[in-house]
Amino acid sequence: MKVLSLMFLTLLVFNSFILLPAFGSAGDVREGRGIWVWASKFRSRDELREAFANISHLNFNMVYLLVKDSGYIYYNSSYRLIRSGFEWDPLKVAVDEAHRLGLEVHAWFVVFYDSWLVSKRPDLAVVDIKGNPLLNWTCPAKAEVHQYNLDLILEIVKNYDVDGIHFDYIRYRNQNYCYCNYCRAEFEREFGVDPVKLPYSNQTWVEWRARQITSFLQEAYAAVKSIKPNIKVSAAVVPDLEKAITYYGQNWKGWAEKHIVDFLAPMTYTNNSTEFQKEVTNILGAINGNVPVYPGISLYELRNVADPKASLLQQINLTRTLNAQGQAIFNWYWLTYNKTLNQQFVEAIKEAYVEKAIPFHNIPEFQDTVLLIMAFLACTSLVTIILIHANSKTPLIREERYKNTF
Repeated sequence: MKVLSLMFLTLLVFNSFILLPAFGSAGDVREGRGIWVWASKFRSRDELREAFANISHLNFNMVYLLVKDSGYIYYNSSYRLIRSGFEWDPLKVAVDEAHRLGLEVHAWFVVFYDSWLVSKRPDLAVVDIKGNPLLNWTCPAKAEVHQYNLDLILEIVKNYDVDGIHFDYIRYRNQNYCYCNYCRAEFEREFGVDPVKLPYSNQTWVEWRARQITSFLQEAYAAVKSIKPNIKVSAAVVPDLEKAITYYGQNWKGWAEKHIVDFLAPMTYTNNSTEFQKEVTNILGAINGNVPVYPGISLYELRNVADPKASLLQQINLTRTLNAQGQAIFNWYWLTYNKTLNQQFVEAIKEAYVEKAIPFHNIPEFQDTVLLIMAFLACTSLVTIILIHANSKTPLIREERYKNTF
């Protein structure tokens, strides 16, 4: 009984350390508070600076700034021209302003959804089972697509003082892709069957598709960390794990287990709080503490509910009750486009974010959850052995077992 009691006490102490609540004493709040921001909405440096000042005033601590969407980029690149009208370099202005205000900037990067690249290289488009190409989506299996994205990403890492790289559309368009000649040939070479003869839900085909996405992420993660180890790599992901894998090739549970992301922002976009709670609960269970999770909250989804302020507060508070490590708000535009609605959302955020917070992924003692879990198991085992020994007359180590070892 004493053994069980002490083991239970040890577990409680450990859990209180691992899952420190989002709220601490003043100045000791630990919570990721991100907001997605479209660079395309700013017509000048001053507009961006004003927005970042407001974001800081609302006690967010990180901005996911969209620097590459399907058609344009919003930073100075040696590979592509910056979008016309944005020669003032939104990413540079954002980094300078954010760091002056104590905010992190994560370069939000749309990966495989890329109409610009397909317009230049139609052979890199995904193809459906009937042979029809999709002219705004690139094939995640092709090395040239990987290299193109890596070149753009690493250029940002080398030339800008960003705090993170945040991936979006790091997936297939849906379950109907990709059946291009390359994918078919590679799959048949490996498994002896043309994938067009299989249902989209065939497990081998599902796993092969997911492997293509994971392969790119592994490449990107290793390359980023080799240049600047402190940069965080994250992704916005489909919240339903089964659909994420089967339809989109997005095995974010596997990414967390492999530690090839530093945190995840699941797109748990809904105006139904019961559905939101269920999705967040399932995600946290699947991740199992391997990386911080900042559930996404969509202001777009909440804009037409009866009480937008109460609904936003409820979802933020649910993430805290469920022991998520923060939130990611989608997005800044929906905080600004309508004055009346904007005020309700702002009031909710002010009420939720009373003081500044440290992003959870930057707290040193939480950098390696695996080591902490191992430490807990080791401590529990040691306590158990000591207590068993204390309640018996058997020597802790029986010398005779080792008498003839040497």
